[in-house]
Amino acid sequence: MYDANNNLIQWYFDIIKSIGIDLGRVYFEDMYFDIVYQAKGDIYLLDEDELADAYKEKVITDHDVDVAYKTYEKIIYEINSNQNYIINNGANYFNKLMKVIVI
Repeated sequence: MYDANNNLIQWYFDIIKSIGIDLGRVYFEDMYFDIVYQAKGDIYLLDEDELADAYKEKVITDHDVDVAYKTYEKIIYEINSNQNYIINNGANYFNKLMKVIVI
């Protein structure tokens, strides 16, 4: 997310189980929580309660919960060790995109 002056505000990671195309429409299976990494360095885990509710309602399995938390841990590790591809390359892609967008 960038502000009106193209300054980075935050990265938002939506943890998902899968993504696909069905009848020409893109879909994804949400894993019910997200990570926000702010430009100033703060990291937040959001909607962990939604993951717990989905598990209680048997929408997701034990395995799904394990994978969601392992994915969370991997992303946090990558952020803290400066190894996250999206963060490390995002500004480059954003700048390329801004060159082709006419506002």
